[in-house]
Amino acid sequence: MREIVPSDFDGENANRANSARLAIDAFLSARKADRQDAVQDLLCNLAHYCDRTGEDLLTALRIAKTNYEAETQGPRPGSQFDRIAIDQYL
Repeated sequence: MREIVPSDFDGENANRANSARLAIDAFLSARKADRQDAVQDLLCNLAHYCDRTGEDLLTALRIAKTNYEAETQGPRPGSQFDRIAIDQYL
């Protein structure tokens, strides 16, 4: 796993990452899942959740991408969302 620490103009990205870590820790505790697979398992389970609640996972991902880019001062090559093509499906 490679670490890329993008721009953090408001100084909050470490706090944002920590809140995600807390969510993953809670998920791991509830599911007894493997930490190595936690992010992909959580994303998969979020898709199941959206199936049952009628929420739109693709829209959530698009908004998350927009928020991430705003919090890291724009899209850049090699960023987390640069490697997936969400917008082509909208």
